[in-house]
Amino acid sequence: LARYQSSVTDMFTPYLIPQENGARCDVRWVQLSAKDKDAPVVEVESTTPFVFSALHVDAKNLDKAMRTIYVKKRNDTILCIDNQMSGLGNASCGPFTLEKYRIKVKPYEFDFTIRVR
Repeated sequence: LARYQSSVTDMFTPYLIPQENGARCDVRWVQLSAKDKDAPVVEVESTTPFVFSALHVDAKNLDKAMRTIYVKKRNDTILCIDNQMSGLGNASCGPFTLEKYRIKVKPYEFDFTIRVR
């Protein structure tokens, strides 16, 4: 376990063909703050490790863009919190995700706390 720091801009990976990216796994706590010291700080915490991404692009925009140059970046930040995320691979241009890294389709639950201060 460790603490890491990054900007939301640096979390984006400009793949040749745009797709969701920037997810961080096995997270127990994340804090988002702006350069403006008066802006609110958002914290998400859980006793269960979770997955998050924070980008200046939404998934719908990534799906529509044919190339990274067409991705429309926003001024706001889209924060996604997930219980789990499947491993890489979707058979669109290579093999499907290995069985041990697939997330089974079934109901999942986990608790997390969101604080805005």
